[in-house]
Amino acid sequence: MSHLRELEERRAELGGLRSLLASAHDEIFEKPLLRTKIAAREQALIEIERNPSIAPEAELLLGGRGVVGSLGIDAKFAAQILESYQDMVSNHHGARLQPGMGDTGRRPGEQESKLFLTALPRGSFGLRLAQPQPHDFISAQQMSVVMDELTSLVDSAAGGDASFSQSVERFHPRVLVPLQRFLETLASRDASITLRSGSRQSTLVPEQVRAARTRVAATETVSGETTLQGIFRGVLLESWRFDFVPDGQLPISGALAESVAETEAQGMVRLCNQRCEAVLNVIQYRTHGALSRPTYELKRLRQIGV
Repeated sequence: MSHLRELEERRAELGGLRSLLASAHDEIFEKPLLRTKIAAREQALIEIERNPSIAPEAELLLGGRGVVGSLGIDAKFAAQILESYQDMVSNHHGARLQPGMGDTGRRPGEQESKLFLTALPRGSFGLRLAQPQPHDFISAQQMSVVMDELTSLVDSAAGGDASFSQSVERFHPRVLVPLQRFLETLASRDASITLRSGSRQSTLVPEQVRAARTRVAATETVSGETTLQGIFRGVLLESWRFDFVPDGQLPISGALAESVAETEAQGMVRLCNQRCEAVLNVIQYRTHGALSRPTYELKRLRQIGV
């Protein structure tokens, strides 16, 4: 059960108990028992709010053509939705593990990002995707973050050009391909969707789905190579990220490109605070003419002035 759904159910249960208390007349047995139950439920709710579950889980509640109320869903429609959502998760998870992941080829941590259909929650027709028995606490936490961020991305795609431009710059270009398929599948069935994951929720009616599909389809990836000179501020081998201060410009941060070998990355450690020349990939998204902020991938680094 998603964190949001659990909160909703606990709050609804509390509301019901409080209504019973307000209408109760028995001061000896009924009211004291209800007060005890209410106090216990209130404390449980506080604990859930303070300590949300980190279980990787998402709920997709669907309506429109292809869905028969809460009774059933067209099998092909469900399969296409599940496949595109899983690809979004795997691509974003892989990019978080290795920010310089290539535009094609393997996805780091693909096996760890695999989801299972675990339930059919009520609400239109619902699909619950989860990792029912995660064994690695850190990996489960990372997956929860991935799914929360994707919910926010879907929401921003329907929110307008400005919100989408600000949101999409945090994602690898490979995430946009299954996102477009996801929205295209929904639009083809005039579907609505409520997407829940962790503490986030996004609800799109058919008009918003179509607007989001158009916005994502119009988004182009603009990339190029540039060479800058400045002070190299270091690289973190655990996260594969670097910091660099180009001459006369603001500091930039980014990821090492997938083409950088482990030995090259280790050699960069020794160049911290040295004057260097950096060869970088610069990646931006263009949405209806507006360019997002650039992201950077470091391809090569050499010391200069020695």
